[in-house]
Amino acid sequence: MAFFSDMKSLVRSATLGLLGVKNSTQYRIAEVERHLHSPERWIGAAAVPVGTTHAADNPTLTGFMTTAGNNTFGPWVLIVGSTDLPVRPGMAYADPNRVEVFDVSAQADADPHLVQFAHGTVDAATAHAAGDYTEASFVPLRGEGRAPFVMQDRRVAVGNMVWARHWTKGENATTLEFLVGIHEYEG
Repeated sequence: MAFFSDMKSLVRSATLGLLGVKNSTQYRIAEVERHLHSPERWIGAAAVPVGTTHAADNPTLTGFMTTAGNNTFGPWVLIVGSTDLPVRPGMAYADPNRVEVFDVSAQADADPHLVQFAHGTVDAATAHAAGDYTEASFVPLRGEGRAPFVMQDRRVAVGNMVWARHWTKGENATTLEFLVGIHEYEG
């Protein structure tokens, strides 16, 4: 009888969505549902950054800025400090979801760009070496009205930091200025 009640308890907890058993079918369905239908918050560069703890503000229209090298990635730029999330109280996880580039160096305004976003608790190089990063490519098309591009990545625990860098083919010292849209989750 104890086995049955333990199984009943396990099944009941597995069906609690994001508050239930991690990686159960119901948990995964709830995660997808929450991602598709959760509120989105936009973050940009902090007015007064503080080391690795505070790099982003919400709300703001001041963008983060990355600089590319010549046919190589530029330096990593911290875009989410260890205390910047959650934006909504009580949230335990977040996933950066969309990027709105609103300024691009004139010499690279129609060139393809590759942007990387890394996340972790130590530094960008450690996160990148561990494979904790995602990439997105886009062509800015200056002056023709752009839609945000999607940044596909997994959810990460609040307290992680996020860094960005980009690469533009055949150009040196090109800059991107952008805001990041995030989704947050309770469990």
